[in-house]
Amino acid sequence: MRKKILFIILTAMVFASCGNYYGDENLGSGYFVWKDGRYASLVYNEDREDAEGGYTVIEENIIETKANEKCIIAKSVKYNNYKQRILSYWIIDKSKQLDMSKCKDQASCDAVLKPNLIKETDSLAFTKILKRQDIDLSFDGW
Repeated sequence: MRKKILFIILTAMVFASCGNYYGDENLGSGYFVWKDGRYASLVYNEDREDAEGGYTVIEENIIETKANEKCIIAKSVKYNNYKQRILSYWIIDKSKQLDMSKCKDQASCDAVLKPNLIKETDSLAFTKILKRQDIDLSFDGW
């Protein structure tokens, strides 16, 4: 009986750890959020149907994302040396075509991916950018 219970527990643990092999959250147009415990990153993989990893777009810990067919907005957090929480707000324009032929490694991909990002650390300035660019997305509680 103990062996049967142990087998059931181990089997459940294996299936629970598998998660979603192709990205924990598909944001569309090749963008995915990968979650690893308490840390999450936003990556790009042009093989949209089979995204097994990808190139890091936002290195900071992603805590919330919203997406539509046109854009992605993301909220990230990092901590400074004094353990103060610093939030950043991001916009990714999914309509821009990316020339991934220039990507050989993460450093060369940064030159392709980073110009497609808008980063703001002030939440009020971020909401003004959303309104000015007519982006109909907002975070929970806004």
